Amino acid sequence: MAFQVQPLSAGGGPENLFLLVNQSSQDSLTVANHYIDLRQLPAANVHYLKWDPANIPRQ
Repeated sequence: MAFQVQPLSAGGGPENLFLLVNQSSQDSLTVANHYIDLRQLPAANVHYLKWDPANIPRQ
């Protein structure tokens, strides 16, 4: 008995990903830019928001 295995790609390709980036944070922009380049993420799948982390409630 023989089996043929197809390679798997977790989550699919870059077209299946949506990235939110905090444009108020230089660290967020740096990480996002590296990720976008590395994964060849289309610009339409990246959304930039301005938010202050101090306004995010912590539980």
